Amino acid sequence: MSLKAETTYDYTFGHDAYLHYCAEHEVLRIADRSGDSVHLSNITEKQIDTFIKYYNQFVKDEETADVEE
Repeated sequence: MSLKAETTYDYTFGHDAYLHYCAEHEVLRIADRSGDSVHLSNITEKQIDTFIKYYNQFVKDEETADVEE
């Protein structure tokens, strides 16, 4: 499926949602215990690292932002 720039999908998971990344398949999976899940394909390990870096810098306390580029 190809998304257009103005396309947005909103999914709601329970409080037991978890993330799993598979580097071999370049897939980020968001799931919960019910078995519902969303797979985001073509997500590189570098993109995951960049997300973690900025998450630590801007969401978590700056003290936890020791992720190097």
